[in-house]
Amino acid sequence: MNARWYLVLFCIAATGCDPGAGPERRTLTPRQGSYSEIRNYVSFGDSIVAGYCGWYCQEDSYAVHMGQGLADRDSLRIEYFGRGESGATMEEIADEVAANHELIASADLITVEGCGNDYLDARDTYKGQADCTDGKPIAKALETCKANMTRALDEIKAVAKPNASVVVMTLYYPTVAEDKKHNCGSASHFDLFLPFLLQSNWWTCNEAWQRGYQCVDAMSVMNAADIDADANLIVDSEQIRMKAALDKDSMPTYQARIADNRSVLADGHAKIDADAVPDDYLQSDSKHPSQQGHAGLAAAHLALIPSQ
Repeated sequence: MNARWYLVLFCIAATGCDPGAGPERRTLTPRQGSYSEIRNYVSFGDSIVAGYCGWYCQEDSYAVHMGQGLADRDSLRIEYFGRGESGATMEEIADEVAANHELIASADLITVEGCGNDYLDARDTYKGQADCTDGKPIAKALETCKANMTRALDEIKAVAKPNASVVVMTLYYPTVAEDKKHNCGSASHFDLFLPFLLQSNWWTCNEAWQRGYQCVDAMSVMNAADIDADANLIVDSEQIRMKAALDKDSMPTYQARIADNRSVLADGHAKIDADAVPDDYLQSDSKHPSQQGHAGLAAAHLALIPSQ
């Protein structure tokens, strides 16, 4: 039996082992024309930044799409260092940040995402429960996320070049349709999980803004249409998008806006693009972005990064 199959059997025995994607190193150059300068880009995160697409499968993640878009837009050679790992918790991501000070110190662009596995692990504790009023598991995930995201951002702030662009990404909601169907008592899993997701996302962006960083609202990208589907003269994704001008230091403002526009939140499998065309932003596992989803997240990042 070869080494690959030993690893497969080991991962089957170890619940949650996810050997599909991990760190990578690439050079990205303009698809048309030449480049004039070189920029270093390092990304940190879990399976989303690693480009997980199944067992022993790794595809272009939003970070790679964004790096390629930056190379094309600004005629650059991008030296990309992906430090994502499938299954990583936010604590493990913060540890990876702490272990890569040299990469961070030389980076012109740094992106961070995480906490998704902390919440997915907490979500699993509610499977089969008749009552989902106990928010302790998901509340613990929130506190773990906050503590370790703070640690990661503090590490970056202490080491990164003053002129480096840093972009932090929030979570999207990967299982909207599924969670709405799971009733337990008088509420659904969606009713229980959404308030914690909103707290987490607002806190992540606010911590980024406090440090002078940019923040991508992944929920507005993945969970709302890019047209005015509810006919109120505002594009759905814009209705729920978090913005520093509105939401910095004011979580109630953000929560109230989502509460008023809760009806526009949709499953990523039913994403409507700007041309009013239905698109599938999730893979078949209903958790990880499809290539269309990665491209959408990349575009949201690129829009926040100034020309190099």
